[in-house]
Amino acid sequence: MGAAAFGCAETSPPLWPPPGTGAERDCSSRPATRLSSPPTCLLRSSVWGDDGRRHTLDFTLERRSDGALFVTEMKCEIEFEGYRYLTLTGPEQIEHHRQKEAFQKLLRLAREPTAQRVTKGGEEQNVAGSMLVWGVVTPEGRSAAMDRYGFADVLGVEDMLRDLAAWQPKEWADWIGARQRWTNGLFEWLAYRDLPST
Repeated sequence: MGAAAFGCAETSPPLWPPPGTGAERDCSSRPATRLSSPPTCLLRSSVWGDDGRRHTLDFTLERRSDGALFVTEMKCEIEFEGYRYLTLTGPEQIEHHRQKEAFQKLLRLAREPTAQRVTKGGEEQNVAGSMLVWGVVTPEGRSAAMDRYGFADVLGVEDMLRDLAAWQPKEWADWIGARQRWTNGLFEWLAYRDLPST
């Protein structure tokens, strides 16, 4: 899954949490260590290094309570190394990403939000830190990762999908429904159904 799966790409509307559904106010199921409400997803951010090189990361998330921005990267490794990294249970599972320059910038932003230049849509951005998105996150894994790396939050795809199932927003159902129709049409064509006979 990538940014577009959550409506965070530049060409699709922000669908998590769904706008105008009241879902953003329903935080009763969220652990106390989480932000006070789900963040809003904006355009992707580019983080610039001291050498002038930039890396564009997956999301920019905005905290609803005060508008603070967080550069965010998604690491949803499902089958990698026999599902070893599917569920985040501790910070050591994140270590193999540290060798990547883009991830190093994410980690630096977590501790030093003003140490690197950040742009979004070509405009300078003041960010408050960084966040991480993982496939499945245990409470212990979330807390330990936040403590070790300084992330403002660690979000789980499983939690997002559970929230969407509870909220049942029409925007999300319509977005998924369109892609289901496209996929069904593709497979019907590949199976030679409804093709004119020759």
